[in-house]
Amino acid sequence: MTYFRRHPGFFSLCVALAVAAAIAVTSSACDNNDDQTPTGPGTTPTVTGVLPTPLVVNANAQHLTISGSNFQPDLTLLVTPPGGSVQTISGSSIQDFQSTSFQVDVVLDTAGTYGLIVRNVNGNASASFPVQVQSGSPTGTPNIASVTPVSVTHGADQVLVTLNGTNFAQGLSVVVTRPSGGPTVITNGFNVITATQVQFMFVLDTAGTYAFSVTNPDAQASNAVVITAT
Repeated sequence: MTYFRRHPGFFSLCVALAVAAAIAVTSSACDNNDDQTPTGPGTTPTVTGVLPTPLVVNANAQHLTISGSNFQPDLTLLVTPPGGSVQTISGSSIQDFQSTSFQVDVVLDTAGTYGLIVRNVNGNASASFPVQVQSGSPTGTPNIASVTPVSVTHGADQVLVTLNGTNFAQGLSVVVTRPSGGPTVITNGFNVITATQVQFMFVLDTAGTYAFSVTNPDAQASNAVVITAT
């Protein structure tokens, strides 16, 4: 019978190889975990609401606040208009991002139901959230009850103008008649638009009387109020 003699270093070599293999497996698993983007149920976005409401057809972009949960940085908003092709909004167009809300400017120029889908960078996407856009003002004829300020010193600086009243609708425009008689129509850049208040910045650079009126998207127009620039 032939016997083989085990070398004294054989056992040590086996142990070393086993330890090296275990370290390699552990390192690989850790590296994979670091590179993975979470894709579990907790990272699937959900849209729960859109403000302002109600929304009215407007050819100009309207500033929307999208609320929900599990929003991730660098998300994409997919907007599907009624009977139209999908519009993709991402990058710097997503404003004031938080995990539960963000703001975006969207053109809603067709009456009907729009679908909004939020897609995170990990590929998870929300269910389509329906947004109803109306064809005209749902509140009636706008009326301006007061304006502030009522007088200013004319100059090159912007002045915060606030119109208080009733029946202001999203998508409205403000018509400003200057002292020279030339009109200026403001259609975007509003600080506030609610049913009872419109707020925006305006330069009153000429002495005289400025008249302000509101026109809703359905073409109903308000009375005029004035600011005197001295």
